[in-house]
Amino acid sequence: MKQIALVIFFLFLHCVESICQVDSLSLEQTISEAMEKNYTVRIARLDKEIAEISNTRGMAGQSPSVAAGVADQYSTNNIYQRFSTGQEIRSSDAAGNNLTAFIALDWTIFSGFRISIERDRLEMMEGLGEIQLKNQMAQTVRDVTVSYMALLRISKQYMQAKEIAGLNEERSILAKASFDAGVAGKSLWLQAEVDKNAQLQLLRSLEIQMTQLRQAINLLMGRDQNSTWAVSHRSQLKVLEDEMKMRGEVLSSNLELKIAAQSVELSELVVKSISGEQLPTVVASGAYNFSRTDNSAGFSLLNRNYGPVAGVNIGIPLFTGGTIRTRKELAVLGVERSNLQMDEIELRLLTGFDSQFTVYKGFYNMYALQQQTVEMARENFQIASDRFRLGQAGILEVREAELSYQNAQTQLNELEYEIKIAETELLLLSGKL
Repeated sequence: MKQIALVIFFLFLHCVESICQVDSLSLEQTISEAMEKNYTVRIARLDKEIAEISNTRGMAGQSPSVAAGVADQYSTNNIYQRFSTGQEIRSSDAAGNNLTAFIALDWTIFSGFRISIERDRLEMMEGLGEIQLKNQMAQTVRDVTVSYMALLRISKQYMQAKEIAGLNEERSILAKASFDAGVAGKSLWLQAEVDKNAQLQLLRSLEIQMTQLRQAINLLMGRDQNSTWAVSHRSQLKVLEDEMKMRGEVLSSNLELKIAAQSVELSELVVKSISGEQLPTVVASGAYNFSRTDNSAGFSLLNRNYGPVAGVNIGIPLFTGGTIRTRKELAVLGVERSNLQMDEIELRLLTGFDSQFTVYKGFYNMYALQQQTVEMARENFQIASDRFRLGQAGILEVREAELSYQNAQTQLNELEYEIKIAETELLLLSGKL
């Protein structure tokens, strides 16, 4: 009976939460799928494409505009005309036809440099779209990595808890057998049952956490929320050594800082564009017009005009109620504000880098020692379990070894998680994600 109970229990642990027999995704595979299907990344990719399409000479106003049109109007009128000579003309239902056609060209030759400024702005917006796409992709990589490592941490904790739950079940069966045989008290068996139930509760709690984390990652990957897969348990850690080089890359390669720099340049273009409104605007125009009017009665029976027209229009702003000056002052303040924001971002990024690197180094130095601690705790737990099976160790000794092993493994999982998060933040800050 003891063997049957153990088999049933292990089958339950093996099948719960559908942990087994599901596809496994590595961190790299998860990130790759997110880059392809994440909705925020796809929207940023479309924004970049919109900026690229908008960057043309025509959108900047550098190209001339050409228009053509034709109109043909028919009319029926009752005509009464009296001239100084005494002549009178009367006609009922007199038909008339007026045909006009034209082709016209307008070309802004000079607009206070605003056209060239607009072209520069469109060029900058295209570059900004590229940077924003890269930044969104990097942010998504960070989000996926954080959630994946959290799931990996809980998954490792689950596997360890499942191992201990199996041993707790075995201990409960042995304690029950000892109690039934009259060689041990009932309290030992009851304590074994309490420990077993506590471990099962822990397993169920970890299952809920894994489901929630997997759903969060499915959202980042653009997958159905019910998609089930397992994490890869191979090592995910990298070694970052050149701190000063990475710190310099924060100033040269950080995408958030590049966006802030673009914001400063765009603010400066606004100042130049408003200044250009105080200068004259020169527009060259040309057209070819045709007009023909036919009347069946009246003084003029036929009137036809056609020929080219050309001219230059010059507009000079003389007084605008001080609005241009006010807008320029506001734009100058906008440039100052953008510069302050950029300085604040630079300081925040460097401070964050220094803090994250300190965390990274500290946890990384602890990691190897904690691995040794886990191995010793695992061996000690195995020895205590074997001694208990042989009747050479009490339940308290086994429980103490069990808790020591569980705590050591949990600390190792936490260290691995914190190291990976710090590593990811450092790569993001230095523009390497």
